[in-house]
Amino acid sequence: RLLAAAEEVARARGCRAVRLEVRVDNTSAMALYERVGYRRIGRCAAYYEDGADAWRYEKSVAIS
Repeated sequence: RLLAAAEEVARARGCRAVRLEVRVDNTSAMALYERVGYRRIGRCAAYYEDGADAWRYEKSVAIS
């Protein structure tokens, strides 16, 4: 519900998409994001303080 609420706020503010980053080893979070329509668009090297990489995801929230 929190993710849906954030998407609605973004839509209300005129954003066309929402992006997020998730640690590459966080498979449960990746499954959630993909299940609700996010798609993987890139990788961020050494994104986290411990040097771990992140996947970048994006979902369109534009009103069609």
